[in-house]
Amino acid sequence: MPLIEEIKKAKTIVIMPHRNMDGDALGSMLAMGHFCKNEFDKNPVLAFEGVIPDNMRFISNGWWMRKAEDIRDSVFDLAILVDTADIDSQLEIDGRALWANAKRRIKIDHHIDSPPIGDVNIIQMAAATSEIVANIAFENEWKITRDIARFLYVGIYMDTGGFVYDYTTPETMRTTARLMEFKLDHTEIARKVSEKTKGTFLNNLDTIARALFTDDDKIGYAAFSVKRTDGAERPHRETAWLHQQLLGVKDVEATAIFKEMDDGKIQVSVRSKTKPIHEFAAGFGGGGHLLASGFAVDGPLASAVVRVIPKLQAFINADD
Repeated sequence: MPLIEEIKKAKTIVIMPHRNMDGDALGSMLAMGHFCKNEFDKNPVLAFEGVIPDNMRFISNGWWMRKAEDIRDSVFDLAILVDTADIDSQLEIDGRALWANAKRRIKIDHHIDSPPIGDVNIIQMAAATSEIVANIAFENEWKITRDIARFLYVGIYMDTGGFVYDYTTPETMRTTARLMEFKLDHTEIARKVSEKTKGTFLNNLDTIARALFTDDDKIGYAAFSVKRTDGAERPHRETAWLHQQLLGVKDVEATAIFKEMDDGKIQVSVRSKTKPIHEFAAGFGGGGHLLASGFAVDGPLASAVVRVIPKLQAFINADD
């Protein structure tokens, strides 16, 4: 298997997810890190950009993770990119530098329409990148500890919305059942991933309170900035939670969350109840799932909203 051969040859390894990682990005990164160490006696660096979600910190397991900005000039023999469809829109300048500097590059991703990049690409249709990593481990008989099972379970659980999203397949459930055999506490995981700090809770509410809707009430959207100010830690908001609240509003068919990043780019996350929103995202150079996708556009924030929302409204109403 090319993945295994590349790991065996590499003396230094960095594993990276997309910026402001979610549960799947964190879970698949941690699991791959442990597999590299346990199966191949490597000591990979886990590099991240943005924030670790408050409700995901309980699975970090004390692993020494590094901010990409602190090691951006390092040259690794191998970079493994997990749960990242596109480096231009999903990595910041530091992550892109680490990827570019690596001698060899591997991409593991479950966004089936994402382009191949690097030397080895493992792009499969699955509910989560954690599902792909779990199946690689099962197929190659890698040892799965209870901690690793928790990483992968959390990744699948979060990317399926608790096993309710449309891309939750029988294969997903079979993989999840195998992970549950390692006696992880799935009820505790469900409780912890729903918890949030007071700061995140208040930031979420502030964003929801300022949400807007199109005149026909079919689109709900919100915008905010995660840029650092005066060196302060950027305020955290849960994009998936914001989508969930807006999609719960009667008559809303699609939602959009606009995030202004440190580099001035606007990261746009879109969701739909029934329309293939990945087709809309593709029009902006993005992609993702059938009903959940994303892309990046130029700022400033207000003009990005003005450019995107009318087009999203037209897309949702196209066949009506």
